[in-house]
Amino acid sequence: MRLVVGSPFRNQSLNIDARPLNGRISSLEANLSLDTAFAPNLTGATHLIGDLLSPGAMALGVAAVDKRQALAVTAEIAARHFDLKVTPLFDALMEREALGATGVGHGVAIPHAQMAGLDRVRGVFVRLRPPIDFGAVDDEPVDLLFTLISPPECGSDHLRALARVARSLRSSELRERLRQASTPDSVRALLTLDARPNAA
Repeated sequence: MRLVVGSPFRNQSLNIDARPLNGRISSLEANLSLDTAFAPNLTGATHLIGDLLSPGAMALGVAAVDKRQALAVTAEIAARHFDLKVTPLFDALMEREALGATGVGHGVAIPHAQMAGLDRVRGVFVRLRPPIDFGAVDDEPVDLLFTLISPPECGSDHLRALARVARSLRSSELRERLRQASTPDSVRALLTLDARPNAA
């Protein structure tokens, strides 16, 4: 798969291996940033990301003291709703963070991992209060987590989902509305109906 990504590789084409990631970090993942016009032109990619979320796979107002606790909450939500084992999932999310923080800027993080037992890419949305340090590219604390979990055999779908989430959350208007949303249903409605790619 050949993709064009933004700064720091602006106008450069990169050869991206879209096979299952199996714990490795791809060039595409390495350049996740809401400031880099991260919007590869993938067939079938859209700006709507609500379809990645199950109605119950969300939590608002989560108090976490650090990244580890935030990912533990995320893993518990995903395990409960997608019938996964929480410890291997948590370990996979932490292993991915060890390769490079998934805080992409403007208070957003997109943790991700691959796990057997899923039929397609799934998402979990968590809103933290207060925001926490996530090692983000802009050094800003993170309060919006959109975690992606995909089957090991779905490498290309995994990358598409990353692209879709990063594109959508580049919208400063959407980020603010997500911060103000009062219910999980309103969050899902925003991500399904109102995810427009306005750059911050």
